[in-house]
Amino acid sequence: MKNEEQGRFEIIMVGRIKDKAYARQILNIAERNQIKLDLLGEVDDNRLRTILSQTDLLVFPSQADDYRVEGLGLAILEAAIERIPTLGSLHGGIPEAIQDQVTGWICDTSDAKVFANCLLEIAQNRGECIKRGKQARNWVLSQFSYEKNVQKLFAQWFPEQTS
Repeated sequence: MKNEEQGRFEIIMVGRIKDKAYARQILNIAERNQIKLDLLGEVDDNRLRTILSQTDLLVFPSQADDYRVEGLGLAILEAAIERIPTLGSLHGGIPEAIQDQVTGWICDTSDAKVFANCLLEIAQNRGECIKRGKQARNWVLSQFSYEKNVQKLFAQWFPEQTS
């Protein structure tokens, strides 16, 4: 999401679009509300880096259901490396990738009004986005390095040798 000017947004959705009817519905809602929306579908790594370089906030509102649960959320970590904070949901591994109120925001995305209010509050405070983006990068570099991951694995596999 890019905050074009106070109260104006450009939303860029990246990723595979499985349900074309749902995509048309999203586009219609955006058009009715005069929101600029680009549904880009899948993009290559170079295009993704370009998009991220122009992004103020990653919005990751995944919902759990009986068949799927969101994993860690690699996109959140990739955005954090680029100093982009995330507004994410409470589901699956998403809270593991966001320090709520430090590196981003965790919000109840199952309630559309609550989610919209979270989004509006964030959009009105660009300074907080910048601050949390910097903190997100520092946190990801400290918590998800190869060295840190190896330490965590060894602690699980060989607890008697790592205590």
